[in-house]
Amino acid sequence: MAVVWSQRTGDNLHEVRTAGKSVRLYTNGVFHSQWNPNRLLTRSVWDSLMISAFFVPPATLRRVLILGVGGGVVIKQFNELFPTVDIVGVELDPMHIEIAKKWFKIGKTDAALIQADAREWLHAYDGPKFDLIIDDLFGDNNGEVARALPVDKSWAGHLCKHVSSAGVLTVNFIGKPELRNSGLYQRKEFKRRYCFTPPFCDNAVSVFIKNNTAIKQWKDRIKDHPVLTASQKKAILGDPRRSF
Repeated sequence: MAVVWSQRTGDNLHEVRTAGKSVRLYTNGVFHSQWNPNRLLTRSVWDSLMISAFFVPPATLRRVLILGVGGGVVIKQFNELFPTVDIVGVELDPMHIEIAKKWFKIGKTDAALIQADAREWLHAYDGPKFDLIIDDLFGDNNGEVARALPVDKSWAGHLCKHVSSAGVLTVNFIGKPELRNSGLYQRKEFKRRYCFTPPFCDNAVSVFIKNNTAIKQWKDRIKDHPVLTASQKKAILGDPRRSF
């Protein structure tokens, strides 16, 4: 793997590394994003974030909010699978936004990228609700990946406030203990809740669903999607999951 670009800004070292067609973003040595234009699926946490969209009834999936853009991998996946969806991406690190644009090829028509603190931005937001909110707010702590914002009761309340009545909230937790200790775990407004464990990592990607979509409907929407190949559908449906 080759380092093709790096820049230090204050205490942060940003690097872009490539291996064949794959592009990776590292900040302070922590791996944030990977994208290969020839491979829609990453076989990592970004797939688990993306597939939560299939819990939203297709006719109502119009507005998506991504908190924590990184290199924009989930945006790339959405552009291919849900091209009519309007995406807003909020990212604290301005360098991540620049890298997403230059190295991951996130264009103006792909998403509206906003450089802001996600907590401050969502607290101030008073626009239409979102059909899907993805909270992927991560940074680093002494070289180890860590959530940038704890999902306490206050943050959970703000996230839930901006999800539409038939929408979905997806949150990436470091692991299941972090999920169980979160301010979302005991909330009652969700009709179904699922936890996905991405391959090769311990993350608990947790999906909180306000509508009546059950696993069978979720599976059928994946099986019927015209862009996904048979092998991609098999890979998605094979990811470990459980209700909670």
